[in-house]
Amino acid sequence: MPSAQECAARIKASYRSVVEEPPGDLDLGSYNWFSPAAEGRCIPLVDIARRADKEYETWRRIEEPLIEHSCDSTQRLKDWIEHTPEGDLARMIDTTPRGVSSTAQHPAFEFTPYQRLSMLIFVTAPFATTSKITVDTDSLRAIAYDPRLGGSGKRKLPIQTQFSLQKGEPPDVAIIDLPTGAGKTAWSLCVLFLMMAPLHFPRLSRSHHRKMLGQVHEGDLLMIIARLSIVAVGPTVFAHFVNTLNRLLPRMQELLPAGFKINVWSKMSKHYSLKAAADASEDTMTFWVMTPDKVNQVRREFPSIALLGCLVDEFTQDKPAVRSRTDMSPVLKQMINQATPHRLTAATGGNSYLRDFFGGQLWGSAGNLRSSIAKHDFKNAYIISQQMCKLDLVTLTAFRNPVRADLCALMPPSLQVEFVRARRQTLASYLVGTRTDVGPISMATAVCAMIQDRQYRLRPYTRAKIEQIFKDAFLNMADLFTALLSVTDEAGRPIPPASIERLKQRYQDFVLDGCPICMCDKSVEDLRFCGACGYALCSDCVPHCARCPFCRKAMQYANPTDDSATPAVDDYSVEITFPSSMPLKNVLRSIAQANHKQVTATTLALRAVLGAGYKRLLILVHRPVWTARAHINPISIERLQAVCGIRIFDADLFLHGKGSRFELMKAEFDAVDDQPKAFMCFSNPEFMVGTDLCTTDCILTSGTVDEDILTQSIGRAIRPHPNRDPDKPLLMVTIHV
Repeated sequence: MPSAQECAARIKASYRSVVEEPPGDLDLGSYNWFSPAAEGRCIPLVDIARRADKEYETWRRIEEPLIEHSCDSTQRLKDWIEHTPEGDLARMIDTTPRGVSSTAQHPAFEFTPYQRLSMLIFVTAPFATTSKITVDTDSLRAIAYDPRLGGSGKRKLPIQTQFSLQKGEPPDVAIIDLPTGAGKTAWSLCVLFLMMAPLHFPRLSRSHHRKMLGQVHEGDLLMIIARLSIVAVGPTVFAHFVNTLNRLLPRMQELLPAGFKINVWSKMSKHYSLKAAADASEDTMTFWVMTPDKVNQVRREFPSIALLGCLVDEFTQDKPAVRSRTDMSPVLKQMINQATPHRLTAATGGNSYLRDFFGGQLWGSAGNLRSSIAKHDFKNAYIISQQMCKLDLVTLTAFRNPVRADLCALMPPSLQVEFVRARRQTLASYLVGTRTDVGPISMATAVCAMIQDRQYRLRPYTRAKIEQIFKDAFLNMADLFTALLSVTDEAGRPIPPASIERLKQRYQDFVLDGCPICMCDKSVEDLRFCGACGYALCSDCVPHCARCPFCRKAMQYANPTDDSATPAVDDYSVEITFPSSMPLKNVLRSIAQANHKQVTATTLALRAVLGAGYKRLLILVHRPVWTARAHINPISIERLQAVCGIRIFDADLFLHGKGSRFELMKAEFDAVDDQPKAFMCFSNPEFMVGTDLCTTDCILTSGTVDEDILTQSIGRAIRPHPNRDPDKPLLMVTIHV
C-alpha cells in the first residue's frame, strides 16, 4: 500500500509526462476489431482505451481551426504540482481515504496516487481555471459566408464566450468524467465524505451562506444545511454502491475525530428524512442511498433544509415527468457520474437542474458550433460555445490520462478476440445481412427490410399487406413477386420494381444450386418456401417433407407467428468432445471448420472455454427484432446450464426497483469459488449501465451484437482488480454465421 509520501513522490516524478492533453487521433478506420478474422485479433489495452475515449473526445473537440478554444485546467494543474513542495503535497494527500477495505468476498483496493490527488483537487480547488471560445469577425465571416459574394449585409459581431471557476471549492454542478474502470463509485463516495468531513464542511457551509447575500433565495432565513449526502443509483448498481460505501467506512473513520459517526441509510422510512439528518448531532454525517425517482420526493418534504451533496449515477429524467414545480430543498453540490455523450444529451432534454445549468439541451457535439455558424444560426452557436466552456470547467478531463496510467498495472494487457464461424440456416438472415441465425426468422419482416431503401420506406399499411401474403400455404417465389407487384400503399403507389428486382437477385444469389434436397436445377420461380426459415425446396420435394429440413418447423406456412423461436434440443450438442491436451485456439478452429449451426457452435465454444479454465463469463446473445416472437430467448439458458455444467444468470431479469434479486445474482457471480458462472444478456443495454464486471475473465458473443454493447461490455470487464493476472489477456470468443 503506497503511503502519502510515496504518492507525492510518484506524482512529482511523473506529472510532466502523464498530465497532458489526450494524444492525437488514432486511425480507428482500420481497427474493425469485431469483423471476422481467421487468425483472431490481439488488441492492446491502450488501443481499447483510445477507442473508448474517441467518441467522447470527438464530442468535446472543436475541429474548426478558425475557432479559438482554450482551457487552462491542465496547465494550471501542472503548475500547481510543480510549485507545491513534496512534503506539503504528502500532507494534503494524507487527508484523503487510502482505499477500499477487504471483505470475505472482495480483496482490498488501494487508491492510486492520482486518484487521491484528484479527490483533493476537486474538493479544495486550489487554483482557478478559465475556458474561452472566440470566433472573431473575420473567422466568422469566412465560415458563414462565401467570399465571392462580397461583404454587404454580413454579421459584424464576433462570438466571444468565457467562463471561469474561482479557486476555493468544487463547482455547484460537476460531471465526473473519469475513464471507464477508474473507480468512479468509490471516488465519488470519498468526495462526498470529504465535503461532509470536519475539515471542509464548515468552509463549504460558510461559502454557501455568503453566496446568498443580496439574493432573493428560496428557503428559511437561517437556511439550515444538513450534513447529509444523497446517493441516487439504479437497481443494477444499488447494492454495489451500498457495499462499496460500507467497505469505505473503516478508511473514512481513520480520518475523523474520535466519536464522530457515519450513518448509512439504504431504504425509505418514516425515520429517515432531511430533518432527521439536520437534527442529528454535529459529530454525525449521513449517506442516504436511494433510487433516482425518490430524490425529488425527499427534497419536497422539508424545502427549508438544504443538503450538502447529491450524487446521481447515470442521470436520467424523472419518470413519470414532473408536470408542475414546487419548492424543494437546495443542494449545495450536485455530482453526476456520467461521461457518455448521448446520455448527457438525453439528460438535458427535459426539466432538470442540468438543463438549467447548460441553458438548454446539450447539442450533439462541439462540431455543431461550426455548422450553426455556417447556417447563420448565430443564436445557437453562442449557446453551444457557452455549453462547451461550462463542460470544460465542471469535468475532470485533466485527470483522465493520469488516473488511467496509474491503473494499467491492474488491468489486462490486451483483449484476445477469437472468431468461430457457424453455418447459416435461413434465407431471411441472409437477406437482412446479419451474422445472427439462431432460430426461425419472419420472412415477411426480412422481405420488408430488403425492399426498403433511402428513397422508399414502407408504411404500416403496406407492411401489413406484405405480411398477409406470407399467410398462404406453400408460397413460392413466383407467387411472391407477383403479389409484391400488386401491393400499393394508402395513396395507391406501388412498390418500386427496382426494389423487387433487388430482392429477386439476392434470392438467386442464395439458391444458385437449385433444390437443396434433390439437387436438381430448378428455376427460382419453382422453389417454394419451407416453414419460417425462408429456405426453399422444389415443388416435387415439398409434398414429401412434413417438417422443414433446415429449421425443423412445420411446413404449413412461411410466417408462423405462433411457433416457438427456440432452437431444437438436439442443437445443444453433448456428444462432441475434444482432447484435453488440445490448445484452446485449436479447439475453436476445429469448431469453426465443422460448420455447425450457430446454437451448436455457441454451445461447443462455451464448453471449450470452460475446459480451458475460464470460470467467470459474460455471454452476449443477439436477439433479432424480426424474430417471430422476440420475447422468447433465442438460446435456452436451461439447456446451456445442463449441457455445459455452468451456472448462468439471466442478466435481463430483475433490473427494476432496488434490484434485490439482481444483487443476489451479482454476489454469487463475484464469489470466489471454483464453480463456473456466467451472466447472459440478450441485447439489453440496461444491464451494462454502471455494472462492475471486473471478475470476468471471458466474453462470449453469439450473433451480431450491437457494437455499442460490445464496447460497453469490454469496458465493464477490463477493469482494475487486485487479484488480476496483469499478463493474462481478456478472452473474447465471437460466434457468427
